[in-house]
Amino acid sequence: MGMDPRGGPAGGVRLDPSHLRDVFGDVFDELFGSFFGRSNVHHGRDVQVELTLQLEEAANGTEKEVPVTRPTRCGTCGGNGAKVGTQPVRCGTCGGAGQVRVQAGFLSVVQPCPHCHGSGIVIPEPCLTCRGTGRGSEETRVRVTVPAGIEQGQRIRMAGQGEPGRMNGSDGDLYIVIKIAPHAFFQRQGRDLVCEVPVTFPQAALGAHIEVPTLDGKVKLKVPAGTEPGAMLRLKGKGVYDLRGHGRGDQLVRISIEVPHKLTAQQKSLLEALDASFQEGRGTPSEKRKGFLDRLRDLID
Repeated sequence: MGMDPRGGPAGGVRLDPSHLRDVFGDVFDELFGSFFGRSNVHHGRDVQVELTLQLEEAANGTEKEVPVTRPTRCGTCGGNGAKVGTQPVRCGTCGGAGQVRVQAGFLSVVQPCPHCHGSGIVIPEPCLTCRGTGRGSEETRVRVTVPAGIEQGQRIRMAGQGEPGRMNGSDGDLYIVIKIAPHAFFQRQGRDLVCEVPVTFPQAALGAHIEVPTLDGKVKLKVPAGTEPGAMLRLKGKGVYDLRGHGRGDQLVRISIEVPHKLTAQQKSLLEALDASFQEGRGTPSEKRKGFLDRLRDLID
C-alpha cells in the first residue's frame, strides 16, 4: 500500500468528495472539509437555548436575561492551542493539507492525515491551560430583546454569540428558541386571544354589561339579550400585536351559562314559576325549542 502525502491526482479510481457532501451536507463539511482541500479555518458552531415567556411578555414584548453556557477561546493561548511563546507548525506528513492519499492497486482514496488528524498542523508544545484544544468554557447571561407578538417555536438570532471558530475562524451565532407558558385564562390563536366567561341565565336572557379581563386590564362587554351558550363576542383590538407590524388582533369571548348548584327556596320557587309559564305557553319559546317541540309532536302523532 502506497501513501502520497501530496494528495494530488493519481491513477486509478478516485473517491469524489462532492458525492459525500451531497449525502452528508454540513456535517460532512464540518468533519471532513479540511481533508479535501478546504481551509483549516472553521466557522464556530451555533448555540441554541430555550427561553420560556409568559403570554403577556410574548404579546407585548419584553427584555430578558438568558443564561448561556458556551465554549470560548482559551484566554491563555488565544485559541491556537500552543504554549505561550510558541506557535502551531505545519504538519510534515501531509504538508499542511490535512489529508493523504492511500493507494492499493487501482483504488486511490483520500483519508485524514494520521499524524495531524486532518487539521494540517501540529502543536509541539501544547498550552498548559487548555492542553492544546484552544477552548475554554464560560457561563454568562445574555440580554435579549423580545419583539411584541412573537410566537411559540420562533427563534431570535444573536450574531457572533455562539461558539468561537477554530484557528481564528468567525464565531457562530446564538439562537434563542421561544417557549410560551400556558395561560390560566387565555388561549392564543394567531393574533387573537380566546377566553371563556360565565354569565347567569338572566344575564343571557335579558342582556347585561359584564366585566371581562384583557391584557390591558378589565373592560365592559355588552351581552345582548337572548345570547345562547357558546356564543362568541368580540373585543376589537384586544388581542396580540402582529410581529410584522400588521396591527393587533381581537379578543374573542365565549359565553357559557352558569348553572347554580344550590338554590334558595325563593330562587327555586321563581324558577319553577318561570318553567310553568313556558309549559303553559305564556312565554315565547326559542326557535330551537320550537323546532324540537314540532319534531316531538310529529313523532307522537
